[in-house]
Amino acid sequence: MIYRLYLDTSIFGALFDDEDPARIRATRRLLDLLVTGRYEGYVGREVLAEIGQAPTRLRDRLLETVRDARPAILDPTPASEALFDAYWATGLFRRGSRMDARHLAVATVAGMDALVSWNYRDMVNLERKRLVHSVNIRHGYHMIDIVSPLEVPDVQE
Repeated sequence: MIYRLYLDTSIFGALFDDEDPARIRATRRLLDLLVTGRYEGYVGREVLAEIGQAPTRLRDRLLETVRDARPAILDPTPASEALFDAYWATGLFRRGSRMDARHLAVATVAGMDALVSWNYRDMVNLERKRLVHSVNIRHGYHMIDIVSPLEVPDVQE
């Protein structure tokens, strides 16, 4: 089965974090699996907007990494905006994590199998998963997996 994976901005940023070589290796492996067709990769316009706010030197490297991974680009829709509003209304997203709620809404409405992130604080944690699942069910959407790259099959060698 080919899983459809939405990659948030933390995936691309991880390649430029010199503090955790294992995280860099896992991220490279995930991106390689996308390029070889093992998985389908997707990013939202939100990812490109976040990258656009990075310092110029880093921004250029991040954009090159996104291009090399060749993900499909997903645009927000009225349905994803409505789902974002529903997530936000729960009050469980911190003010600084608005974009995370947008990533989840775009990925869910687009029918992704999983959202992949290194953001354990705001995304890959039990509380967030339960919140997203409950909102998705109430609004007629599937329960999207929210995982780190380490949970994607074949990433760990």
